[in-house]
Parts: sequence; C-alpha cells; structure tokens
Amino acid sequence: MGGNGGTSADAGNSEGGGFGVGARPVGAYVISGGNVSWRPAVDVNRLVRSVAGVVITFPITRAVVERGQAGRRR
Repeated sequence: MGGNGGTSADAGNSEGGGFGVGARPVGAYVISGGNVSWRPAVDVNRLVRSVAGVVITFPITRAVVERGQAGRRR
C-alpha cells in the first residue's frame, strides 16, 4: 500500500493514494523477417506449484467432507 501527502511552494497542498499491484507478462510479440508471432511466457515453476496445490488440497478436502457426512449419518 502506498500514499503520499504534503505541501509544496508551487503546488500548494497535495495528496495521493495508491496500492501495490503485481504483474507478470503473459507473452510477447516476436517480429522476425517481417513476420509477427505471439510467444506465450510460460512459468513452468508456477504451473507446477499450482497443480501440486490442487493435487494436495483435493484429497484433504474430500476427507473432511466425507468425515462431516459420516457424522451426520449417525
């Protein structure tokens, strides 16, 4: 998060605000020999972390749901 406030002889009173944003490129246009093509930027490590997160979270979530349903059957 960010912000600012203050006074200046030229501008008088001034204030501002903002927030931090993270951005990653999704790809780039490549110009070669008069041809233009799109090359996606694939972050393999990020992809592997995402898939691993789903693979780990799914069985845990399923076990919690099944345990909750078994408790209601009694």
